[in-house]
Amino acid sequence: MSQYPQLVTRVEASSLMGETQPPLLASDQFIDLLPGYLDARRNDVSRLRTAFASGALSEIRFIGHRIRGTGGSYGLPTVTKIAAELELSADNGDASGVARGIDALDRELAHAAALLDSVSA
Repeated sequence: MSQYPQLVTRVEASSLMGETQPPLLASDQFIDLLPGYLDARRNDVSRLRTAFASGALSEIRFIGHRIRGTGGSYGLPTVTKIAAELELSADNGDASGVARGIDALDRELAHAAALLDSVSA
């Protein structure tokens, strides 16, 4: 049984594009793994910032692609959407889009972690 009540699965927040989506839709199968997943993705944000500073768009694309592929499994549709936009911006060489995407991903991960903390307290 999960230590996190199902209430967390229905909280709504604004996404990068100003749309409203539930930030956490994790099933019981993944909810207990979510804190570790969020920690790993915060480490990815640090890697993204380093890659951005050195102009390594292929690394940014790779990390964005991986997060896009895993975010949905962990019930994070907004993270998945931001990662897809980040991947596309890197593909297109859009530095300002990449910068916005990294910042948005960082904010959304912090938001998801705060929601998770608030319901487990």
